Amino acid sequence: MANYKEEGLQSLKKLDVKAVTKIYQRLGSLPQEYQSVFMEVINARRSDIHQQLVTDTNLISKSTLKDFDWQIKLAMASDKLSSIQEPLLNLDLDVQNEATTEIHSLELTREDLKNLISSLEGANRVSKCVIVQRINVAQ
Repeated sequence: MANYKEEGLQSLKKLDVKAVTKIYQRLGSLPQEYQSVFMEVINARRSDIHQQLVTDTNLISKSTLKDFDWQIKLAMASDKLSSIQEPLLNLDLDVQNEATTEIHSLELTREDLKNLISSLEGANRVSKCVIVQRINVAQ
């Protein structure tokens, strides 16, 4: 049993510090003994939790981002304007769909990049809400 606790503590150390802090904040009203038991269960079931999160994500889309590459360039002129001097981001996304990998290339202005980041942050918030709702329904 002591060996199991040591393994649990080692895997707890591998958790993101922010995640552990949030978990302990939510468990703050529980006695310390219950908090420890809860964290041991989380560590023991880590692979199951991870697999369920992956499954929930795959319900939305089977595509996953495997890698990305980016490059900044400065557009000095175009066929419509003699002088632009606008930074452009070339973003290559390696997206895996089950057995194949596709490269999606994007050229983004500063405003396009801000919109993309806002959209991704919004999607992240929605996915977190869906996960929390599923957890609450399961309880």
